[in-house]
Amino acid sequence: MTDIPPSPLPGAPRSEPGFEDVTRHEQHDHGPLPPSGSLSDDLHIGLWGAASSGKTTFVNALAHTDGTLGYGDWRVSGLDDAAKNFLIEGKRRLINEGRFPEATQAENELRFSFDGQRPEGGRTGFVLRVQDRPGGVFKDGNVYLEKVARQLTMCDGLVLLFDPIREERDCDSADHLFDLLHHIATLLAEEGRSSAFLPFEVAVCVTKWDHPEVFLPARAAGWGTQDDPDSVPRVKERDAKDYFTWACHHFGRHAGQHVDQLLGKHFDPDRTCYFVSSSIGFKRFDGRRFDARQYANLQDNRVEQMHPINVIEPFLELERRLRKPP
Repeated sequence: MTDIPPSPLPGAPRSEPGFEDVTRHEQHDHGPLPPSGSLSDDLHIGLWGAASSGKTTFVNALAHTDGTLGYGDWRVSGLDDAAKNFLIEGKRRLINEGRFPEATQAENELRFSFDGQRPEGGRTGFVLRVQDRPGGVFKDGNVYLEKVARQLTMCDGLVLLFDPIREERDCDSADHLFDLLHHIATLLAEEGRSSAFLPFEVAVCVTKWDHPEVFLPARAAGWGTQDDPDSVPRVKERDAKDYFTWACHHFGRHAGQHVDQLLGKHFDPDRTCYFVSSSIGFKRFDGRRFDARQYANLQDNRVEQMHPINVIEPFLELERRLRKPP
């Protein structure tokens, strides 16, 4: 792994495109996108994380990221009024004002249609189902948790968020995860779908890679390479599983280790992939290149620039695996 250089890196400024409420980004001319939902109805991917783990910001980063990431054109649209309002409010706060979206108040699942172009060509699509209820509802008993679990059993793939800062503060991600997986396993058993592992393709995302409280100890431990032209530190997918194990131990101590163990017990390792993600990314010199002396992207709790890292990639990897011929 390479060291992070201590000096600023020169680069030219980059203009930022505008955004629509129904987000569509075009990088190459691949023809018009199909009607919303036409590619996605048959494939459902669920997003879950413990309360206050950053799901709202993660989804808005996915929906409103610009088209310079090398993934062609794509569109995210809400499938009901609640999801549409979620996107509109998220754009207003995160993109226009640089403020994090407010905590979710809705108690129902949010569903979004994702339609776009894969990097290697060909259309792609799926329904994104977000379990993003207020954190307090889970304190009221198992009714809401069972509802979340039942909705996740309808998914083909799962994206699970692990927030190191939250884990260091609360040390309870394993408790949330155990309760959820127990409910899912019970529901599947009742449906006659019990097996050695839960029947999902899974992407685990270790979030907030940009945050100094995460990045500095990770850097000190040797995590991160700068192989790309923008010199932005990233943990490669081949190293992400080991980084996740390290983060569980470092930030969650003994309790965090149980998160790693629970995933290994409930999900087939051959069907589980790992990513190190950031919803907002690092601040960049002239908006383009990483500067190790000025990388913090939050000033007075406002986001200066949007450069998400591994936000769309987990979904595309799950979609690729799920559509791969047997």
